[in-house]
Amino acid sequence: MSQIITKQQINNILSTSRKNPDLWMRSFLGVEFWEKQVKISESVRDNKKTAVASCHGSGKSFSAAAITLHFLFCYPGSIVLTTAPSFRQVKKILWQELRYMHRNAKVKLGGVLLGTELKVDDGWYAVGIATNDSNRFQGIHPRTGYILVVIDEASGVKQEIWTAIEGILTTENSRLLAIGNPTEASGNFYELFRSKDVEKFHISAFDLPNVKQKANVIKGLTTWEWVEDKKKRWGEHSPVYQSRVLGLFPKTSSHQVIPLSWVEKAIERWLVKVDKLKFGEHQNALGPISAAGLDVSDGGADRTILV
Repeated sequence: MSQIITKQQINNILSTSRKNPDLWMRSFLGVEFWEKQVKISESVRDNKKTAVASCHGSGKSFSAAAITLHFLFCYPGSIVLTTAPSFRQVKKILWQELRYMHRNAKVKLGGVLLGTELKVDDGWYAVGIATNDSNRFQGIHPRTGYILVVIDEASGVKQEIWTAIEGILTTENSRLLAIGNPTEASGNFYELFRSKDVEKFHISAFDLPNVKQKANVIKGLTTWEWVEDKKKRWGEHSPVYQSRVLGLFPKTSSHQVIPLSWVEKAIERWLVKVDKLKFGEHQNALGPISAAGLDVSDGGADRTILV
């Protein structure tokens, strides 16, 4: 004989789940957060704006996917918007994690799950958007007032999108989670770390359990061997080491011609073109390979590189 759950019992479950995001994720999703991931999830619970500047391989998109599901299912009638500089990043990074978590949850969560959308009910959904059109962010105001905006790879998101997102975060129960590698010491993501009304986190590779213990404690996180390799290859004072290993915004140098953020954006544009070619969207997506590049070194340990 099935037991009927009362409305009061449901409210009690929701109240406990909202207060304990880490408990909910372990109980419902079956995922374990390490220390800073727990603090970030609690910050989204308690603060209007949370910014996370992270090293490479810290599980930041994994965290964002779990936080998205927690917010969506613990606040009935809520809306979660996720965005990134490109649709490839939206679909293949954060939403890939989210789809896996939803399908493999310990407790069946429900809703209709598509590639970059999870609909629970009318006006109650999560969706991934990547666009240069800021109008797509207009007029999104849930009846309940509960809305979470997750910005992945936040350093690369354009100014007009940030401005449109600010127009969404007008209710008392609105939340912003901006995460990314700190590749550029300017722009909206950088400015969050200079703002007093933002809860800020820096995740260094040396914070990670795998690096601390010099063992593969959590699969998928950066390893001690990777950090040691990058120390030798990049040097501890290089901008890419500061960003990718220490989770810090890179300092500018008199020897630096091309900012790290330009390199990151160029790599992303290349990956987008590769995807389009792979899936037949454009026959000549890559164009003719008829260019060479020469990076002439100056002082220090740099090398002259020809590609």
